[in-house]
Amino acid sequence: MIAEVVVVTFILFFTFVMSFIAKNRNYKIKLNYCNENVIIFKKVKIELDSRALTVDGEMVSLTFTEFETLKLLACNPGKVHTRADILNNIKGKKYSLKERKESIVGLRKKLGSYGSCIKTVRGVGYKFLVEE
Repeated sequence: MIAEVVVVTFILFFTFVMSFIAKNRNYKIKLNYCNENVIIFKKVKIELDSRALTVDGEMVSLTFTEFETLKLLACNPGKVHTRADILNNIKGKKYSLKERKESIVGLRKKLGSYGSCIKTVRGVGYKFLVEE
């Protein structure tokens, strides 16, 4: 009796999940697993709640795409993200090919000497890696 209830519950849950996925194929999956509100590495401070970036004690302004890219990479250090996945996570599928490179190039420039923390994984994408 209990086994039948468990099986029926599982089937209903599985059916619900599959119908949700089928209806929402363009559903944006957030890849951000960051639990901290502030990320500090070397002399860089990223405040997620206030969307502020400080480099060597100086406030740096970032575009929406640059900040979201930095947040995604810094919250998942060492994990490789494809160029398309980064922008899909931020803007859905509404981005141009030009934006792929511009967000990383602009971010590296604004991070200055710390821009090297964003590593290129050739032919794949980018990862965030802070070397001590």
